[in-house]
Amino acid sequence: MQYTEHVTPFLQLDTLRGSLEAARSDCRRLYHESELVVCNVNEWVSEQKEANKTSGEKILEQTKQIQQLSTEKDHLQEVIEQMQKENRYLRDLEDERRIENERCKWLLVVVNFQLSLRTSDLERHHPSGNTGSVRIARRAFTSGGNLRTKPRGGS
Repeated sequence: MQYTEHVTPFLQLDTLRGSLEAARSDCRRLYHESELVVCNVNEWVSEQKEANKTSGEKILEQTKQIQQLSTEKDHLQEVIEQMQKENRYLRDLEDERRIENERCKWLLVVVNFQLSLRTSDLERHHPSGNTGSVRIARRAFTSGGNLRTKPRGGS
C-alpha cells in the first residue's frame, strides 16, 4: 500500500506538471494570438486613418471646385443680367430710331406733297415758264435723301 500511496502523489504531480505545461503552452498560444489580433486591429486602424485622410482630401478638393463653380456661376449671372439690360436698351433704341425713321418718311411725304402743291400753284400763277428756280429747289430737296440714306445723284 505504501507503494501506491507514494506513487499516486507522483502520478498526480506528473499530471499536474502536464496540465501546467499545457496551460503554459495555451497561455503562450493565447498571448501570440492576442498579439496577432492587436497587430490586425492596429493595421485596420491605420487603413481607416489613411482612407479618412484620402476622403477628407477629396471632400476638400470638391468643396474648392464647388466654390469656384459657384463664383463662376455668380459672375455669369451678372454678365447675363448686364447683357439683358443692354439688349433691352438696344431694342428701345432701335424702336426709337424706327419711329424716327417713320416720322422722317412721313415728313418727306408731306413736304413733297406741299412742294408739289406750291409748284402747281406757281405754274398756274406764272404760266410763262419762269418756274426753273422752283424745279431746282425741288430737285435739291429730293436728291438730298432722308436722314438715314446717302444723297442721290452721286454727291
